[in-house]
Amino acid sequence: MNISYRAEVTAESEKALCVSLDGDGIRHWIPKSQILSGTQVSHTGERGLLVVSTWFARTAHLPQSQGESHHGI
Repeated sequence: MNISYRAEVTAESEKALCVSLDGDGIRHWIPKSQILSGTQVSHTGERGLLVVSTWFARTAHLPQSQGESHHGI
């Protein structure tokens, strides 16, 4: 199962995106290897949907309240 967030990319590196999720104002570094199909953001300044696995969201202590879905299953 996957979970989706409204995300704004505030910074990026070669291997990760720094995002604010659902307007929480917290900087979350998300490894690009954990970003799943259906994601609409990939560069600094972009806003849109970010999709990660529910497992990763729990492991990284990301918010659990938004958009759980079955993307890609």
